[in-house]
Amino acid sequence: MGVFDFFKRSAEPVAPSGKTRLIPFVPGRKRFFDAAKHDLRTQSWPSTPVHIDAILKMQQRTMVARSREQYANNDYVKNFIRIIKRNVVGSKGVCLQAKVLDSKGKLDAEVNRAIEDAWWRWGKPGNCDVTGKLSWLSIEKQFIASVARDGEAILRVVYGKNGSPWGFSLQVIDPQRIPIWLELENHNGGNFIRNGIEFNEFGRHVAYYVTDKDTPDRAYQGMGGPDNFKRIPAEQIIHEFIPEFVSQKRGIPWASSALWRLNMIKGFEQAAVTSARVGASKMGFFTREFETPEELADQAVNQDCQDESGQTEDERYIVDAEPGTWEALPIGWKAQSFDPQYPNGEFDPFNKAMLRGASAGMGVSYHSLTNDLTDVNFSSIRQGALDERDEWMSLQEWLIESLHDKVYEKWLNYALLAGKITVAGKPLPYSNIEKYMNVSWQGRRWSWIDPTKDVKAAVDSVDKLLRSPGDVIREQGRDPEEVWAEYARDIENMKNAGLSDDLIMKFISGKAQTEPGANADSDPGDEGSPRKNK
Repeated sequence: MGVFDFFKRSAEPVAPSGKTRLIPFVPGRKRFFDAAKHDLRTQSWPSTPVHIDAILKMQQRTMVARSREQYANNDYVKNFIRIIKRNVVGSKGVCLQAKVLDSKGKLDAEVNRAIEDAWWRWGKPGNCDVTGKLSWLSIEKQFIASVARDGEAILRVVYGKNGSPWGFSLQVIDPQRIPIWLELENHNGGNFIRNGIEFNEFGRHVAYYVTDKDTPDRAYQGMGGPDNFKRIPAEQIIHEFIPEFVSQKRGIPWASSALWRLNMIKGFEQAAVTSARVGASKMGFFTREFETPEELADQAVNQDCQDESGQTEDERYIVDAEPGTWEALPIGWKAQSFDPQYPNGEFDPFNKAMLRGASAGMGVSYHSLTNDLTDVNFSSIRQGALDERDEWMSLQEWLIESLHDKVYEKWLNYALLAGKITVAGKPLPYSNIEKYMNVSWQGRRWSWIDPTKDVKAAVDSVDKLLRSPGDVIREQGRDPEEVWAEYARDIENMKNAGLSDDLIMKFISGKAQTEPGANADSDPGDEGSPRKNK
């Protein structure tokens, strides 16, 4: 069930009288596309386009509420968000790599190290978050999780010592604090408000209307107009989502098309588990085969002895069941077994089919979402992993453009003005800010699926000039400059240890091994002859 399933339009136009207007048949009028047909089978199928603003105004809060509920109670949605954070952000986050060049066109190592060190210090807890609890890595993970779960994420840039000791910090804002229902025309000299956001005549963001800390429920209850909310200029807000429609102004949960199916799966599994538990108990009932005349005569007397359930003590028969025991029943009673057989054979294939559809809607593979590897082989899991990694890298690029580039630009502007970045005790000049913007971001990368084959393929690509060594290194999540600097330090240390240049080259090239046919006990000076005992 997708976004549009909430809209149900009449399949046929309605006449002013309220009756269905009959359209005479005209030769050649038959619809060319099956998807445009109007018949009894398509009555519940929408036939009139609805603007995305109207859809979001009426349904976004409901979808977000259901997405959050599934995240809290559905294992698959919980795992979906975990997969997003693990693959898009990773354990170390998206790493800054400064690429500032000096006057000779070479990398300025001191300046680059100073920028990276300052960024690392700012990203520690207590500096980058107004609450003092979150690190930059935590903000990255909360940002991407909010976009996936709620459809959008919002950060506010806060300047001043009240935000953090650095004077520059971020505030994570719940997107639902912005009233989705708030709309207004001709506001502030020709601007307009849609879904709680103010735009100019060209659709550029001007301001956001957010509930303050004293009235957090106004955005949920649909109370008041713009004056009842705090107006925050757009320059202080980082509001990001992945738009799916033209002119879309608010985000849609990524699992929106799968939420209905996932909720049904959860209910299906709960019913199956309950049935299995009842079936495992092997319970039964006791029934009366007949009633004797004496029992019928005593019914009037027993009316005064009935308990709250309407049963007399003689009508109730309770037995304690113990494994491996049989017990005789009173005359007139018989045992009737109750042994439900569900869930049986169709549970597993049906559940898999449902989860495959849900995983397709969420953009992850079935085996990643469910941790079910029973039906996969090496080729299929390799292809699925490669396809997923392309998607993760695409999301990483989106995250870098939407979050990292924007935060870094604002951070760098403040850090240079405040003298937070220093080289040899001297602050970097603000006049070179354009040069200091030359940075790159390294996202999380993944180990080889088949190391032997994949490494050989990478080496062959480099040997045939199809790829550069730096490209192979970046594919593994490393900075080529750092790797080569490590090589330089290793070579220097080996020289200091007294190793010859020839042996060092063998170590570097991976050929530091005994030549074929050579004897380990031979004397190098005897050209391979056996060492003589002395």
